[in-house]
Amino acid sequence: DGWRFLMWYSGYDGVRWRVGLATSDDGVRWVKHRGNPVLEPGPPGSWDAASVAYSSVVIEDGGYRMWYQGGDAAGTWRIGLATSQDGVNWQKSPRNPVLAPGPAGSWDQERVFTPHVLPWDKGYLMLYTGGTGTGIGYAFSKNGEQWRKAPENPALHAPEGSQALTVTGLRED
Repeated sequence: DGWRFLMWYSGYDGVRWRVGLATSDDGVRWVKHRGNPVLEPGPPGSWDAASVAYSSVVIEDGGYRMWYQGGDAAGTWRIGLATSQDGVNWQKSPRNPVLAPGPAGSWDQERVFTPHVLPWDKGYLMLYTGGTGTGIGYAFSKNGEQWRKAPENPALHAPEGSQALTVTGLRED
């Protein structure tokens, strides 16, 4: 953020996944935030009631935007958006989930998860895992809440008998 490193990480307490925050002055020694977790699952019956995890955070306009994986009681994973001014207190978007599984017969019909979001020309690029880890897809958004999946998804297929589960993108130039 200009003076320290921030890491939002996934933690499991034996029941549910949650998102925590750790900070570092040098990128080597990390200190967990005293108020962890900083992002909790939603209320019973909600789309993210069972878990929240695997976040991707962008610093923007003096605040933070976090895209995260949320799971419901049935095991369906979707991607949501939360915003924060301080990186600790998060407000979930009323438009959540912002990316949902595809229609029946699509490669990502079962779930979408492990988002990685990059600022892109006039918006955002999201890389995400779909289905049971059969591939990596991507989507574009102008506002970070309404996403258009690429028609050629998945862009990367996992080799036969394996999975592609997490992805990180780096924009150069």
